[in-house]
Amino acid sequence: MNAVVIVNKPRGPGSNGVCARVKRLLGIRRIGHLGTLDPLATGVLPLFLEKATRLVPLFEGLDKTYRVTLKLGETTDTLDALGKVLATRPLGGLAPGRVQEAILAFQGQSEQQAPDYSALKHQGVPAYRLARQGKAVPPRVRAIRLEGLRVESVALPAATFTVTCSSGAYMRSLVRDIGAALGTGAHLTALERLRCGDLFTLADSFTLDAIERAVEREHLSFLINPSALLVHHLPFRVDGPEAERIRHGSAVPLAAQLAHYPVAAKVQALDADGRLIAVGEVVPLEDARPGFRPSRVLV
Repeated sequence: MNAVVIVNKPRGPGSNGVCARVKRLLGIRRIGHLGTLDPLATGVLPLFLEKATRLVPLFEGLDKTYRVTLKLGETTDTLDALGKVLATRPLGGLAPGRVQEAILAFQGQSEQQAPDYSALKHQGVPAYRLARQGKAVPPRVRAIRLEGLRVESVALPAATFTVTCSSGAYMRSLVRDIGAALGTGAHLTALERLRCGDLFTLADSFTLDAIERAVEREHLSFLINPSALLVHHLPFRVDGPEAERIRHGSAVPLAAQLAHYPVAAKVQALDADGRLIAVGEVVPLEDARPGFRPSRVLV
């Protein structure tokens, strides 16, 4: 079952918890997810099943779009509503227009410090473990890009906005920085991932309950052929001995009608039934003919 499923993650379980439930439902051994969502977060969580997990690195780095809700006037140790309240501050005469201006000011390129409670590792240890032990977490600052910022509502002390961000941006950190800019502090109260790149969207996602019902009916249309997601990989149909060579990681000549594929072009090798065998690239063979060299084999 080398496939992909887009889950509409509920609030409560973390990404690993969602993976564990899908593994049980489908009776599979291997599963990986694209982009971690915290227990508080909901929305798009792409899961790669069995040997399709080998494709996850090809999709890392995609921009993501979120709907973010924050609460002003209150900070927490985890930067979200699941943490311990550290401080409260009055909002005084804070105007909704000022809140909107502060949010929109984060549009564009900037540097962001990751939360102490994150999965980023320091000397091999996840930062959240250090934070839970009361140990100092070294600051980790990275360049991020925010686009399409749009404020949906401001009903103090809450505000909701949508944003598209580069990979590696933390919405909890963004909320923290918005609260700091306003001088009130803030923490995240709700987060929904609306899309991950252009391929994984909320409209194409399935709830865990919907997946369970579909499995009970043996109706697995929610599973996506990974080939359909490799929109930047040229197709290469292969069978017989050449397919077997690819399965063992060897390069094979391209079919004559595909000789126009340029060197270094990304290619996906498919069997006669359209199942993905491997992904790789075009390389010149020893006899100067163009060939396909697999880099990730799925069968």
